[in-house]
Amino acid sequence: MLVLSKREIERIGNDIIADFFRVTGQSIRNIDIEALASDYLGLKQVYTKLSDNGKMLGLTTFRGIKLEFQRNGGIDSIILPEDTILLEERLREKGTKGCRRFTIGHECGHQILYRMEEKQGHFDVHTRFRSGQAYSCRELKTVSDWYEWQANALGAVLLMPEELVRHTMKLFGYEGKLRVYRWGRLEMYDHHFIQAMTEYLGVSKTALIVRLRELGMVDDRPDDEYRYHPLDVIMTTVGKGQTD
Repeated sequence: MLVLSKREIERIGNDIIADFFRVTGQSIRNIDIEALASDYLGLKQVYTKLSDNGKMLGLTTFRGIKLEFQRNGGIDSIILPEDTILLEERLREKGTKGCRRFTIGHECGHQILYRMEEKQGHFDVHTRFRSGQAYSCRELKTVSDWYEWQANALGAVLLMPEELVRHTMKLFGYEGKLRVYRWGRLEMYDHHFIQAMTEYLGVSKTALIVRLRELGMVDDRPDDEYRYHPLDVIMTTVGKGQTD
């Protein structure tokens, strides 16, 4: 089992993004995660209905495999080739951009981590990797939970590398740390900047604030310092360690 520290995941993600920029000729900007998946990692992206309850958002394959899904009131099967990201079709709808991009980033994370493990931890971002067995982010076991955490962490770095986050903060004129009060309260001044940054980066507010906290760019303030204003925003989903 591949076990990586947060620092190692940061380094790997930053190395991949730097090489992605080198290969594509892009400069620091919001990450084209679809291009990173298809053009850089060689992954095919397919949209379909994954379940009737809508809880499954995506999975990725490391070799050709037949999978079964509970959907359309019964059991459907589908044969997928290797190196495929299968995505819930609802993620193409309006208003799902942040969730779609994070799901793709998460599945890219699974692919990168698996390919690293195949090479026994020796990772070279200039190498195209072989594929292996399928892995679904719905099948959470004891070991799989760790893979899920690592894929989430790596996906966040791919979408929001530190250099890009700091560049975006500076681009929108934000200085210092984001002030977050109890229950995820944000003052209106801070909310406007976060809103602009999420639109620029193509991520959700929750994912962005979690990422800012990981980078030490959030100032968690005590409740008694909060000065209530009727236009301030309460983001109840913004808790430590939560993501979309």
